[in-house]
Amino acid sequence: MTIVIGVYDDSAKIDPVRKALGKLGCRGEAIAVHQNAGDADALEDLGFDQDEIDELRAELEEGRIVITARVSDEMADQAVAVLRDHGALPAEEERGQSDTTERQTLREVEEEVSIGKRAVTRGVRVRTNVVEQPVRETVSLRQEKVKVEHRDRDEELSPEEAEKALKPEVVEMQETVEEAEVSKAARLIGEVNVSKTVETRKETINETARRTEAEVERTEGREKTRR
Repeated sequence: MTIVIGVYDDSAKIDPVRKALGKLGCRGEAIAVHQNAGDADALEDLGFDQDEIDELRAELEEGRIVITARVSDEMADQAVAVLRDHGALPAEEERGQSDTTERQTLREVEEEVSIGKRAVTRGVRVRTNVVEQPVRETVSLRQEKVKVEHRDRDEELSPEEAEKALKPEVVEMQETVEEAEVSKAARLIGEVNVSKTVETRKETINETARRTEAEVERTEGREKTRR
């Protein structure tokens, strides 16, 4: 943004200057008309230093009119031309031969770095899985077996023995066989305890804060205008 200033000795030029600046897109509060010495203090808000304010106050005390306008940097030269074309008075000799005063403002900006902390939630998940493991073991199994043998005999029986032998008779004998049997029993072999503790640690944070600094360099061979 650029501030342009024109000093006039005739109040009749105020409206034409307003209209001409309006065609450049400068309207409303962007244009200010100062007609008494007390208005000079308001120029401080526009960024003028005390010497410039005193100079413009002297113009107002002598009955002149000061018109200020805020325009974009791209439109600054055209705004200066408008003020000149409408009869802006030349500035004092020691400030150059320009008919108007311009000001451009460069802002100095500095970053402020604030380092805080925030809570981040994270954790540990523990779960159990069933894992199958083959088990092989050899066992000895006992087996009983009934053996039936037939033997030939040649023997004469007595009548009593014959009577007894000629009756039906049944003989039974049981066999016992061992078979492998598998049984399972769950046994507690260990525990996994999950707990948490709170610890405080210190961490050094390195960051860079940026700032702009204004460098003043005097140039030669240029017409000087007030900004």
